[in-house]
Amino acid sequence: MPKQLAKTIIYICYIAPGEHGLFWDLDGTMPWKELYWVLQDDPRLRFVRETHIKELLWLGLELPFTLDGKRLRLTEGFELPVHPVVEPPERLFCGISRRSYKYTIQNGLTPAGRPFLPLAAQPELAELIAVRRDPKPILCQVRALDAHLAGISFHAVGTTLYLVESLPNTYLIAPPVREEILSSVARERNKSVRPLTPALPVHAGSFLVASGQMSSSAGSAKEATAKEKGKSKRGPGWKKEARDSRGKRIP
Repeated sequence: MPKQLAKTIIYICYIAPGEHGLFWDLDGTMPWKELYWVLQDDPRLRFVRETHIKELLWLGLELPFTLDGKRLRLTEGFELPVHPVVEPPERLFCGISRRSYKYTIQNGLTPAGRPFLPLAAQPELAELIAVRRDPKPILCQVRALDAHLAGISFHAVGTTLYLVESLPNTYLIAPPVREEILSSVARERNKSVRPLTPALPVHAGSFLVASGQMSSSAGSAKEATAKEKGKSKRGPGWKKEARDSRGKRIP
């Protein structure tokens, strides 16, 4: 129902965004695709698209945001959530995509297109966030408390998510990964790309015939030819024989 859907969206993206790995930027915006990924995690909400959000707004139901292109923008009456600087736990977790693994262990963690990078308090949440970008991410630990003591600020989003602007590789504990695992990304990408069938030229007054139609047409033509041949094998007196047989009784 529309009202229940609106309440669910409010809870996910505004009341408890950190539980789902979401957070708002300082300008009060959030990429729509990140909320969409969260909705995809729940089988009951996988049907939701931008058109459903627009329909809820059109019905006059209260949402904390409006659609501004490909971003969500907080509306008046919904203040930007405060993300205070706190002392983080000794260890936090993050998932790294296989594509960026080598770069990350050499250069550290940097946000992708956003001002902050999310780190999770539980490995399960870190993996859930990372799976949205890579189905087989590499789970890493972060020496968060050591980084905090060294002067790096950690912002809390509830009790499950923490934000940092960046993190040097000295505070990252990444497991060793075999080269074949990293190269598997390219193989998976190649499998997902289907070869395109070259288009056949179509001229005015012509049409394309599928291979199945060709075979069925050929079969029908053969049957018709066989029938004609069967008729031609009858002798010239077959009509007289047929008339004579009509008057005979079958014993």
